[in-house]
Amino acid sequence: MKIKSTRARAVGRTHRSRTSPATSLQGLVLAAGLFGAVAAGTSGTASAAVKAPVAPMLKASTAAAVTASQPPAGSYKGTNPQNNYPITFYVSADQTSLQDISIAAVGLSCAPGGANPFEPFGMATVPLNSNGSFTATTTQTGVYNGFPAKFTYTFQGNFHGAGPSGAARAAGTFRETMTFTDSAARTCTSDNQSWTAARDTQPPQTTTPPPAGNYTATNPQDSYPITFSVPSSRTSLRNIAIAAVGLSCAPGGANPFEPFAMATVPLKPNGSFTATTTKTGVYNGHPAKFTYTFRGNFHGVAPSGAARAAGTFQETMTFTDSAARTCTSNAQSWTATRTS
Repeated sequence: MKIKSTRARAVGRTHRSRTSPATSLQGLVLAAGLFGAVAAGTSGTASAAVKAPVAPMLKASTAAAVTASQPPAGSYKGTNPQNNYPITFYVSADQTSLQDISIAAVGLSCAPGGANPFEPFGMATVPLNSNGSFTATTTQTGVYNGFPAKFTYTFQGNFHGAGPSGAARAAGTFRETMTFTDSAARTCTSDNQSWTAARDTQPPQTTTPPPAGNYTATNPQDSYPITFSVPSSRTSLRNIAIAAVGLSCAPGGANPFEPFAMATVPLKPNGSFTATTTKTGVYNGHPAKFTYTFRGNFHGVAPSGAARAAGTFQETMTFTDSAARTCTSNAQSWTATRTS
């Protein structure tokens, strides 16, 4: 099963330390209007500053009128203020949730020790309330730098009608926390980071099953292709394949690359899909078990007009040589479009 390719790995999104991108936009810009002032005099009477009329400081907004309806379905994009990496998510076709929230790299700060790793951020879904607010926290287990780790993600905010361009907009905060133990128990966190996002320019979104055909995405770890097809029945995904998936092993810290393959994943009428399969094999001369998970949602059509989907995959391999070892890719986000 092991791939012996010597191809150098590109900067990816596996859960292991990497060189920190340039940090920018660290602060949160606050705007406030002055509505008046109250100054208490020594005799208990209002001061002249209170009696004088105060000129309003706020000007009428040029933003489009805010509507009470739910935000439109489709893709939205913001920016991680730590490093300008994109934040992407989708409003579901039924407008009841955010789906497939993804941030390519989030900067963490660890205590004790002061390390500053960058880790990806991914959440499958966040419920959307009728007033346009949303909040959710999820956790997953994985491996960091050769040690078992726990990752906690929080994503919250509100939709705020339409911006000056007429595009639907939202704002909020995210937070990622990783805990693991090497020579000491460590907690690494991004703290709360603020974001704003706007809806991409895109065609009207469809709610019909995705069209049959071939779809292609990219493994964010190494830019290897992710391919799958939708058959004419439009009730499943077929022949999901990734040429090489980077794993991180605990204990030991080895980083093998292994292929990923699934024969079929059921496709629900609402465009969602998820499946987990296992198989046995051999790794490095030892019996091994491989577990594959592939999940996501179809999201209407992209700005190009092509049908699109987004989600996550994860591969886990377990084997025993001198010790029982678990090697995993952790959850990796992807986006795909239908090929011409």
